[in-house]
Amino acid sequence: MSARQLSQTLGWEKSRLSHQVRRMQKDGLIGREPNPNDARSTMVCLLPAGRAAIEKAAPGHVQDVRRNFVDLFTPAELDTLATLNERILHHLATHRDSAIDAEP
Repeated sequence: MSARQLSQTLGWEKSRLSHQVRRMQKDGLIGREPNPNDARSTMVCLLPAGRAAIEKAAPGHVQDVRRNFVDLFTPAELDTLATLNERILHHLATHRDSAIDAEP
């Protein structure tokens, strides 16, 4: 993924992304490669150590989310939450450009 696409996907400023990418690159988690489709940009690539870090963290993360979030709600409340989440995601998807333009 290009650094620009990653910045847009995360909703991060370029400087914040650049700082985080440098840290993760220093730790051997990701790499940067020239973009074969656009010489002006670079691609951010997940390295094997980065994938291993995700795989190591994922089970604990899932358990934490379940314990601190999902388990607090009844099935009916989770259904309501899912409905509200879908509404929010739809709104964000259809109004993404206007939200980005409105940022200072």
